[in-house]
Amino acid sequence: DGLVVTNHHCVRGRVPAVARPGERLLDDGFFATDLADERRIPGYYADQLLA
Repeated sequence: DGLVVTNHHCVRGRVPAVARPGERLLDDGFFATDLADERRIPGYYADQLLA
């Protein structure tokens, strides 16, 4: 669990995959109040590079 911050261009093409009918996530944004409200984008994952 943790906060993921990304750029708009990294996810905008996949946002429709998690939008519910009537939602305008790209226009209105999205805020999950708890873990149950979070939405996963199928096929996406977070990776961390350590050097």
